[in-house]
Amino acid sequence: IVIIGGGVAGLAAAYKLTQAGFLDFRVLEAQSVAGGRISSSVFGEGFVELGAQWIHGSNSMFYEFVHNKRLLSSVISSEGEGHYLREGGARIPNVLISEMKEVIEDILSRCEDFYRKPRNYAPSSVGEYLSVEFERYLQTCDNDSPDTLRLKRGLFDWHLRFQIIDNSCYNLEELCAFDWGRFQSCGSENFNIHHNYFQIVERLLAELPNKSVECKRLVCSVDWNNNIRVLSPCNAALHQYLAEHLIVTCSVGVINAFPLSFFSPHLPDAYVKGFRSIGFGTINKIFLRYEEAWWKDMKGIQLVWDSIKDKLPVEYELDMAWTRGVTGFDLVAGLPTVLLCWVGGIGAELVEQLPDKIVAEHCTALLTLFTGITIPHPTEILRSKWNSNKQVRGSYSYSRAVGDQAKTNVSAQLLTPIYTEKNGRKVPSILFAGEALHEKHYSTVHGAFETGF
Repeated sequence: IVIIGGGVAGLAAAYKLTQAGFLDFRVLEAQSVAGGRISSSVFGEGFVELGAQWIHGSNSMFYEFVHNKRLLSSVISSEGEGHYLREGGARIPNVLISEMKEVIEDILSRCEDFYRKPRNYAPSSVGEYLSVEFERYLQTCDNDSPDTLRLKRGLFDWHLRFQIIDNSCYNLEELCAFDWGRFQSCGSENFNIHHNYFQIVERLLAELPNKSVECKRLVCSVDWNNNIRVLSPCNAALHQYLAEHLIVTCSVGVINAFPLSFFSPHLPDAYVKGFRSIGFGTINKIFLRYEEAWWKDMKGIQLVWDSIKDKLPVEYELDMAWTRGVTGFDLVAGLPTVLLCWVGGIGAELVEQLPDKIVAEHCTALLTLFTGITIPHPTEILRSKWNSNKQVRGSYSYSRAVGDQAKTNVSAQLLTPIYTEKNGRKVPSILFAGEALHEKHYSTVHGAFETGF
């Protein structure tokens, strides 16, 4: 058995095989270490997570694994906390923030109902539904002043940016409204891991046979015409792996970048179309460390633009356009002098093209604009670049509104093995796993774990 990809799905598959007594397998990981989109890095006095950050909820097989390994921290984190600030530093009242949060949550909750109705009842996208329903809400706000209405639109814009990051899409018009109710949460808590997230990878690796995971093994082709032959470049030559079964756990971004010649013969059209129908976007994190916590009693800094509709203040340079994908700067548990900047949409890709020094300057300008005070430059910066990573090509998946293809159960199709005839019997030759293929928990680490398992 050959497993392509040593992320959580691939390691979970290997773990399950080991438990069942199947030890004749190899996990081939293209990167220098296993873990996929789990990436813990030393930063300042501790660790930060450039990839997966939390265990989302306690109602999952993955939570049970981590809990049984005693890796869970008692610290539970939250997102979008702290002061909501306008350009110039004015703080938005908490009562207005709470009201707008309830409005958005109510709209998105009603959007979930479309999954239980015939598809033609659903609007074309989550973005369309949010915009229409929000305008309908504003029509009930006759007594609001022009400034209050402007604030509500600014907060609505913040929630759009938050949802773009949360769903790893480029805009909410790409997000399928019908499938919005298909995703199921495993709980509202964001559990942290003791020390760092990579410990989970280490515990999975410890369960596997020695030398069963090979890193820096980039697979260049798969011949499954008879027996399966997997080729990987090795020291200017090709290393060959022969197998009866192949489990492919690469990200959707990588699979969709495979040349047509990668699989010989080609994959059946239903699988090719299925993978191409899945959305796969990018979000990035920027960690900034300072000599001291200049934000004092603020529990975070959220940015509410007055100049919405993708407009930037005239003094902004063109290469600062990426900052319109930023929701704000969160505190980081255990690192009191570190801020975490979240950026999504096209901004997440644009920022990868800039050097660290420029990104740090842009973050300083952004914080200065919204706090109204002089902000010191960070002493250190560390950031993710998931779109540029050719072994990942993005962050995680979302359910994309793509016409007819969205009408099929893509998850069920792609989780069905591709069978071949051998000695008069049907054999599952190629199988797929990964977060994008989970019907209800796509985009999550626990979804990846369960499909691999």
